[in-house]
Amino acid sequence: MKMHLKKIIHGFTLIELLVVIAIIAILAAILFPVFSRARENARKSSCQSNLKQIGLGWLQYGQDYDEYAVPIRSGAVGSAAIPWPAGIMPYIKSDQLFKCPSGESRNLLDYTYNAYVGLNYPANTAPRILAAIPLPSQTPLFVDAVGGSGLNRGLVFIPAPAMLARQIEGNPANYIDARQGLPKGDRHLDGANYAFADGHVKWFHYVIHTNISALSSGTWPLAEARKTPDDYNQVKVEGLDYNSDGVLGTTDFD
Repeated sequence: MKMHLKKIIHGFTLIELLVVIAIIAILAAILFPVFSRARENARKSSCQSNLKQIGLGWLQYGQDYDEYAVPIRSGAVGSAAIPWPAGIMPYIKSDQLFKCPSGESRNLLDYTYNAYVGLNYPANTAPRILAAIPLPSQTPLFVDAVGGSGLNRGLVFIPAPAMLARQIEGNPANYIDARQGLPKGDRHLDGANYAFADGHVKWFHYVIHTNISALSSGTWPLAEARKTPDDYNQVKVEGLDYNSDGVLGTTDFD
C-alpha cells in the first residue's frame, strides 16, 4: 500500500510579520539620518571648495589691481554697476561656483560679501587694500547666505557684532541688498561656511538670535536672555575681525 504524505506549509503569523516590520522600521530610522548627514557633509565639502576658489579669485584680483580688494560694485556714475561676482569671474571661470549645493534651487548666488572689506565701510570710500587688513586669518570675506536669483546684484552684508556664526531671524537691521544678503547660519548641519582673507575656509556652528536690530541699537543682551552655550562674547572667543580694524570681534556697532 502506498502512503501519500502531504507536505504541510506553515505561513508567517501576524505577530511574526509585525516583528519583522518593526525591526525594518527601527533600522530605517537609524540609517536614514546617517545617510542624510553623510550626504549633507558631502555638500558642505563642495560648498567649502566653492568658497575656497572664490577666495583665491579674490586674492588674485588684488594682485592685479594694486592690492585693492574686490569692490562691492564698480562703475562710473550713470553707467551700469558691476557687482563683485563679475569682478571675480575672470579668475574662477565658472558662475557655478557661486551656487551652494545646499542652497535653494532658484538661487544663482548663495554667498554674501563682507561690506567692511569691499567698501571700506563706513567711510564708503574705495575697497580696502589687502595690506591694510591687519588680521587676514580672522577677517571673514564670503559667507553662506540666504541667497538670490541673480548675479547682477552681488549680495553684501554689514556684519553686526554677533551676526556671524548666527542664524538671524525676526527683524534684521544691518545688511545691504535686502534679506538675501544675510548670512545663512544653519545651511550645513546647524552651521555655515566662511571664507577668510588669508584664503582658508572654516565651518562655524550657529546660535539663533531673534532680533538683530537689538544688536545694532545696543540694547542686546539686555533685551533678550543670553543664548547658551554661545552668547555675545563668543564672537571674541572665535577671534573674528569683522571690520578689519585689528580689534577682534568688534565693529562700529559696538
